Amino acid sequence: MIYFYEKNVNVIRLLILTLKKMKSTKIVVSIAILFAVYLLASCGPSSVKGKWTDADKTALKTEMEKQDMSKLGDAKDKFVECYISKVEQAYESIDAASKDEPGITKLAEECTTEILAETVTTAVETTTVDTTKTAADTTATK
Repeated sequence: MIYFYEKNVNVIRLLILTLKKMKSTKIVVSIAILFAVYLLASCGPSSVKGKWTDADKTALKTEMEKQDMSKLGDAKDKFVECYISKVEQAYESIDAASKDEPGITKLAEECTTEILAETVTTAVETTTVDTTKTAADTTATK
């Protein structure tokens, strides 16, 4: 996203500088040429639904790191992975996702629910194992 923006700004700067130096008859030809270069420069790899570019994934992760996720504790990394995966599957790019706040909020809630369910299941399994060991230890000492 940022890389794409910087490329476009540089092309526009080049266009302005070129136009300042040229006469009016050459300007039309130059505009056509620079427009073609601009189009080619902006046709780099782009994200598609289910297969984002690394730049879009990194941009989303960077935006997430700006948020206070301290309440997630140890589950923060799992949440980030889950969320990026769900957003990537649902939207064509980070730009498309950022325009659908209700949709991305729902995806965040889904990830929170999944992680909470996983945490509860792990806690129950751990408690069951500990209870079984304690019962076995009590029986063995009698």
